[in-house]
This record gives sequence, structure tokens and C-alpha cells, in this order.
Amino acid sequence: MRFPSLAKRFLIFVGTFVTLATVGEAAPPVHSLGFVRRAAVRRGTDYLLGFFQEEAHETTLGADAVSIFLELGETTRDPVVHRKAMAEARRLALRLETRYLAPGALEARGTLHDALWLLAETRLLHLPEAPLLRAIQQRLASFDADAAYFGGNPSHLEALDEDAVYDLLIATYAVERARLVHPELPQPRFGLAQLLPYLFARNYVGFDADDPKTPLASDHFYLATHVAYVLSDYSRLRLAPADLGPLLPWLKAQLPHALNAKDFDAAAELVDLFRGLGRGDQDPEVRAGTRLLLESQRPDGSWLDAASAAEDDAYDQVHPTWVAVQALRDRRFLKGTPWAKYVHRLLGARHPRYPEIEKRALARSSKMFRLSHSARLRRNRRLWPRLWMENSNATAG
Repeated sequence: MRFPSLAKRFLIFVGTFVTLATVGEAAPPVHSLGFVRRAAVRRGTDYLLGFFQEEAHETTLGADAVSIFLELGETTRDPVVHRKAMAEARRLALRLETRYLAPGALEARGTLHDALWLLAETRLLHLPEAPLLRAIQQRLASFDADAAYFGGNPSHLEALDEDAVYDLLIATYAVERARLVHPELPQPRFGLAQLLPYLFARNYVGFDADDPKTPLASDHFYLATHVAYVLSDYSRLRLAPADLGPLLPWLKAQLPHALNAKDFDAAAELVDLFRGLGRGDQDPEVRAGTRLLLESQRPDGSWLDAASAAEDDAYDQVHPTWVAVQALRDRRFLKGTPWAKYVHRLLGARHPRYPEIEKRALARSSKMFRLSHSARLRRNRRLWPRLWMENSNATAG
């Protein structure tokens, strides 16, 4: 009885091996990209697992190291990758929580944000929750909420440079995500509801229009992609194109530069975001970015260009592989999470048509229920005489 299953596995293995052999010689056909992607993700995951066996790398990336594996483990459809990623996420998180519980560990505001992010994930990772919550509450006790979280009320956003705006976006994400799980934490006056309108309305400099003397395109690119990452809970949620507003056409316009320059990092983030909109290998932009990544993977499973290889910082070294694995994975989207409901409210306030769309959806579902209910009544009316006769005959017999 097991023979068909084993035969199918053997054919998949052979198909994967053959298509992998064609990468670099000729672009694999669309129908085989899935096999190649899954194999590439497994090799990339194994590289990441080895990378974080070095304690220095683990220490440098901190909460980002946990995030890499948690995001991958939560959303991948590959059971092997899921098992490896979740086990590594918990191992790193246990060590990280121990560091956060040390006296004075949360004094730096960036570390506080990382601890808030980890606090929101303690239940998923089966970590002790009370000690970390208590340490964060003690850190926040003697400060105004905005001062504790952001160093003040960041109301004058135009005065902030690109790095400060990016850091503020990530900080508000960590704070509001933690407060969804623990509403007893202090509530700041500033949040994503105030930040998103500015991020959607501001001007972004593209790679083609960048000034070499004052380069801004790279900072603007990663700010724009991380608006999408925050809204999608780092690719856990599926977004609609309208959710990204004017950012989506701007981001799509950056793909040719990423492909021509063989910028694996930028191409991977774009492919990841496009797949987060529900687009697959049949989409020309997704397919072009996917093929660039598949052709560029190194034998050790990493994606490392010359610029990243020259960096001493562990974050810069691992980031291309991190985002490439996320971009290529087969994913399942989460639904009904606290963050999904919160973002839905945020986007509903931003998009006036959201209530109208919801009303139409409810009307359609109500109409379908009425139709199905009527169909059931008609079926019962047709069957009732026959059932009554059969029951009467059985009783008489």
C-alpha cells in the first residue's frame, strides 16, 4: 500500500535533481520552479542554522536571529523546514530571554523594543512569560509611555532623517504588537495610526533617480519595504494591493534595477512582498526575481554578494540569505491573529471604501445563506413524501 507514495517521492526527488542541474545553464520552466525553490529553501535554512551556531553571530543579531526562524517556521508549508526553524527559534529565544532578564539589560531603548517583540512571542515559543513581562514593566514604571518607548513624542516626523523614521516604524510595531497581547502595558499617544499617513504621503527616491553625492534610494527602499512588512506582520498575513497604496507601484518600479544590478537583497525583498500579495511563479515579476535568486545561490546554501562578503557585521552578512529564503518559501498565510485584526482596523480607517466592501461581503454571504437555506427546504419538500411512505411501509411491515 505504501508503494505509490514511495514512487511519488522518488519521482519528485529525480525531478528536483534534474531541475537543480539546469539552474545556471538554462532557466527552469515555470512548472518546475516549485521543486527548485523548495530545495533552495532547505539548503538556505541549513546554512542559517550553521551560521547561528557561532555565539558571536547570535549575540550580534539578538531578536532578529529569533525572528528569522520564527517567521520561517510559522509560515512555511515544508514540514522539514518548519520543524528545524521552530526548534532553532526556541533555542535562540531561551538564550535571549535569559540575557534580557539580567539587571540593567533593558536600559537601552533598542533592547527594550526587542524585549517587547519577544514578549509577544513567548506563548508561541513556550517561554516563561511572567519574568520578562515583570522586567519590562519595571523598566517602564518611572517614565511617561512615549518617553519610555520612543524617547519623547515624535510628532514632528518631517524633522527626522531616514534612519530615525525607519527605527520609529520598527519600534511602533514592537510596542503595539506587545500591547495587543498585554494591554496592561502603558499605552503611548503615538502609534502606527499617526505614522502610516506620513509614510504613505512622503516622497521616495528611486534607484534610477538617486544622487551619488547624497544617496537616498537604498534607505527609502528599505523603509518602503518595511512598511509592507509591518502591515503583513513580516509576511505572516496576506495583503491586498490597495493596502500598500502608492508604495506598491513605486516598489514595482525598483525591480528592474535589482535584477540588472543583481542585487540579491533588494530582489529578495521585492519577491517576498509580491508573494505576500498572493502572486506566484506564474507572475512575470515574481518569476524574474525568483530565477535570479535560484541562479545566485552559492554551493553552501547562502546568498552572498561581494558587498556583503566584505562586511564585518554579521547582520549584513546574513541578511541576503535571510530574505532570499523567506522570498522563495512556499507559504501559508495566518488569519484572525490579533495583529491581523488590528491592521484591518488601521487600514479600514485609512481606506474609506473598507466599510462598503465589508457591507457588500456580508450581504453576499447573507444572500448565499438564504439561497442555500431555500435549497435545503426545497430538497426536504421533495424527499418528505417518499420518506413518509417508506416509514409508513416499514411500520406496517
